[in-house]
Amino acid sequence: MVSMKRARRFPSRRAFLATSALTGLGAVSAGVSSSSSWPARFIRGRIAEISQDVLPAPHHPDPRTWSDNAITLAWLGHATVLINFYGVRVLTDPALFSRIGVNAWFTSIGPLRLTACALEAAELPEIDLVLVSHAHFDHLDRPSLAAIRGRPAAVMARETSDLLPRKRYSSVRELRWGDSVRINTPRGDILVRAIEVKHWGARMRRDTYRGYNGYIIEREGRKLLFGGDTADTPLFATYRSAGPFESAIMPIGA
Repeated sequence: MVSMKRARRFPSRRAFLATSALTGLGAVSAGVSSSSSWPARFIRGRIAEISQDVLPAPHHPDPRTWSDNAITLAWLGHATVLINFYGVRVLTDPALFSRIGVNAWFTSIGPLRLTACALEAAELPEIDLVLVSHAHFDHLDRPSLAAIRGRPAAVMARETSDLLPRKRYSSVRELRWGDSVRINTPRGDILVRAIEVKHWGARMRRDTYRGYNGYIIEREGRKLLFGGDTADTPLFATYRSAGPFESAIMPIGA
């Protein structure tokens, strides 16, 4: 009897609650659409991607045709470069899938890439060495690092190896600026030196203790420079004396 009286007394209670919920969502939506905060910009970006298609890569390299007696590089997208360095296969900052970000269930919650990676994970050769410049999600993508074929060695910036799926790797080394390590791979040795760059390393804003590197790699007396995610800096001039370099792999902005 009591519940019937309440129902008669408040016939529009459900409608009121539904209207309040919609009003609240509208307020949130309005806040998201007008706010310049990072969370609001993130949400707007994800909403805009709902109708967005990932374009196919304009070039599809075939590493099977590359000579092991030469240096061959292919830009796969973003900061991911596949290198055959006189037979040693090197991969930089792997981001192989359509989306990067926080891992949730069977996907990643984060930005959708505009153009597909030029090679899918299954199309890569067995990798000997992975270089990871820093811990930002678009450079240290855990699903990509777990999908790489073979059991490569990994060289990373200081205080970042805790993010790596270690069981997939034969060895893991963290380097600070100026540190060097010689990596022994089944296809030969390669020398890796960490260099200072202009960037920052926090993955979640508060973990500012994480490092960020560029790398100089050397094999058969030849050198390559990988700048990671660096901005322009006078440090570049100081690295000329470490050359000459066969190639410098540099970011162009994002």
